[in-house]
Parts: sequence; C-alpha cells; structure tokens
Amino acid sequence: MKRTLFFLLLTCALACGDDDTGATDTGGADTSTGDTAVTPDASADTNPADTNPAEDTSVAEDTNPPGDLRSTVMTAEFGAVTEPLSLAYFGRNLDGSFHVEVHGDPIDEECPTMGTPSPGRSLVLGSFASPVAAEQDLVAAVLFDFRGTLTDAPLLRFTSGTQNGLTWSLMGEADDEMSVAVDVTFPGGTVTGRFYATHCESMDERAP
Repeated sequence: MKRTLFFLLLTCALACGDDDTGATDTGGADTSTGDTAVTPDASADTNPADTNPAEDTSVAEDTNPPGDLRSTVMTAEFGAVTEPLSLAYFGRNLDGSFHVEVHGDPIDEECPTMGTPSPGRSLVLGSFASPVAAEQDLVAAVLFDFRGTLTDAPLLRFTSGTQNGLTWSLMGEADDEMSVAVDVTFPGGTVTGRFYATHCESMDERAP
C-alpha cells in the first residue's frame, strides 16, 4: 500500500466519528514552556581576544538528553502476538502541534513520501502536543497493521492513551528531535514503549 491510500485512511480515521471498533477519542491538554535564555556574566572581560566561542556550544550540549533516549523501543501486543515498532518521524501541524508516525519493519528508513512503501505496521499520533512537560492524554492515535499479524481490521482507533516524555531541540528552537513514552490501548491490544523521532519536512502540514 502506497502512502497516498495510507493518507486517505488516516484522514478518515482522525477526522471521522467513531467507527465499528467502538473506539472513542479522548481530549488532551496542551502544555507549553517558555524559552530559557542564557545570560552572559556581566563581570566577564569584554576583550574579544578573551572570548571563547565554544562556551555557547557546551551550554547547548548540556541541554541534550542522554544517548539512551535516542532509540525507539515499542511493542504492539494483541493477545499472544507481539510485534515491534522501531522507527519514528514527526511532522509539524499548522496549529503548532506535531503528528508522529512510529513504524515497525520499515522497508525504507528515509523520510516518508507519497511513494514510500508501507511498513509492516504504523502507529500514528495526531495533534501531539509539544513540549511534553508532564503526563497527558493523547488526542488521537491510529494503528495500521498492513501485514495483518495483529488484527484483521484495516485500522484501529485508540480507546485510551497517555504520553509522557521529553522534547528537546539540538538546533536552537528548531525542535528537530523528540523522545516520548506512550501507552496506548486499542480494541484487542496495546502499544507501549518509547519512541525517538526526528523531523521530516515531507510530513509537515501544508496550508491549503
């Protein structure tokens, strides 16, 4: 299945009312934090020869999370069957929120495009608030099982779910990476774990 059909299914799943799975969407509260500025020491020598340009870089590096957060470790469990999800990307929505795709058994690990082949399975999180300062309810979550190993349904909409994690930026205020833990319940199973996602411009929402 190419992404053109995938997007059509996703649009219906996120925008339409409850389907025959009996799932219902739950509201989520956005959280936000102000930018923290690093104020130079007023007593520092103003002589350019004594200025160390590496100091700004070291401050930025101190705000980065430890390396073990730069990995995706998620499991979909439906009855006796478990399947992994190991690769995640996110795009920006026009309202400032994010949407995330977490893939299992991906065929192509590059940023998704309309011609990208479908992976084995995908967890899609819509209207994902950022930064995640505390545990909060998910707004929308859809599971696509393209190989049919977890469910016979073409897609499942979540019945409940939470997100809790750390969002950070490695490039000023670009917000190019995030690491978030999620616990999502679907009819017949769950998806749990932590994803590490990088930004893909190809996934950004475009104005009409």
